[in-house]
Amino acid sequence: MIPKLNRNAILVGKVHSCCLVCGNYFPTEKDANRHISKKGHKKNLEANGFVEEFINDHIREVKNGFFCEYCNKYISGPTKIRLHILENTHINNKGIRNLERVGNNIVAFKNVTIAKAAWHGIVGHTCLICNIKFGDMEIHISTKEHLFKLVQTEVKFATHKGLYRTMKENSVHCLTCNEVIKTATQIFVSLHFSHPKHKQKYQQLERRDAEPNVRVESPVLQLDKTGDEDTSDDGNQEGEGQYLDVAQGYSYEEPLLVCDSKDSQEHVVKREPLHQFVNTIFVIEHYSAANKDVVINRRIVVNVFSFYLVTNTDTLKCQACEFELTFDQIDAHKATVRHEAAMKEIPVIVIDSVENEFIREVRPEEYHCGFCNIIIPGLDAIVEHLKTLVHKKAKNSASWRLQRHLLRKRLSEFSLND
Repeated sequence: MIPKLNRNAILVGKVHSCCLVCGNYFPTEKDANRHISKKGHKKNLEANGFVEEFINDHIREVKNGFFCEYCNKYISGPTKIRLHILENTHINNKGIRNLERVGNNIVAFKNVTIAKAAWHGIVGHTCLICNIKFGDMEIHISTKEHLFKLVQTEVKFATHKGLYRTMKENSVHCLTCNEVIKTATQIFVSLHFSHPKHKQKYQQLERRDAEPNVRVESPVLQLDKTGDEDTSDDGNQEGEGQYLDVAQGYSYEEPLLVCDSKDSQEHVVKREPLHQFVNTIFVIEHYSAANKDVVINRRIVVNVFSFYLVTNTDTLKCQACEFELTFDQIDAHKATVRHEAAMKEIPVIVIDSVENEFIREVRPEEYHCGFCNIIIPGLDAIVEHLKTLVHKKAKNSASWRLQRHLLRKRLSEFSLND
């Protein structure tokens, strides 16, 4: 529930507060509450409604700008709104305000009922919160020990109305699908939430018998735009949840392009969304952050900087966000929702005449080579780049690392199952 003062366009500070539709300042909370009961304020509030494009984010037009009710934040312009709603803080605040108990059910985003097993972290006959197996679910989830740990386990939110908890052993638990995703790297988690399988499950959980949404009394304003395998427990029943690596691929059609290389051979090119191209993915930890590898579909390995589109020529630059970085800023930047959203908008380029490449179109007619971590302008130029000695050396080096990584992973899986 949004605090009453924020619902009335009151920007609340540590001591003072301000009405953003009337322009009044208040030294105490009592004064602010007295103000919002007046007819003049109510009239101004009604005249300054929510922006239609951001109505679900509770962004209201106010004097000389906009106000986010979820975050108690003044925003100076339309462009900054689009940046704000991608911030982790806003997504988390929005999620928390839309998570509530209705009767005996936990309801998220006003219309999605979370299954009891999922809310309590139950997958099959294992409690992820307590990290134990049990016999009877109802008995286990009613114990003081379980409830105490449940209260302490944080619920997190992501884009595409993702709702999850971070678990041990580099995994997260999606509460919508009641599935464990075996990676804790944020972009890979986001790939799950943007996948059609998750969206389909979300739609199935919508409370179709719910009460109609409360009508927003404020007028709505128009805002011009500015510029690997399923490893489910055999004993799991349908709906009890499951474990998976990453979202599996699905049918998706994109327009085909044709480019002419210098040898006059035609190349058929297809764009694929990142979440379609990636079937399985895992990160290999090395002695430093810069030397981590990302293994994609068990056949492509690229440096972690390259995967996140951070190039290093004269300066470190995020090609997805077009933002220059220092080395110390990289980890924080790649974890931002803004960066995740930008990456997911960048398609993978699949060329029929070459295999096991990882090329992305970061901007129109500008392509990123995953093995070399460089930007090449033009489709013909990137095809020619794939034939160069520099690229072949980088790809051969990656191939050796891939074989070593897969061997280590198989040995690790063997020892765990032994």
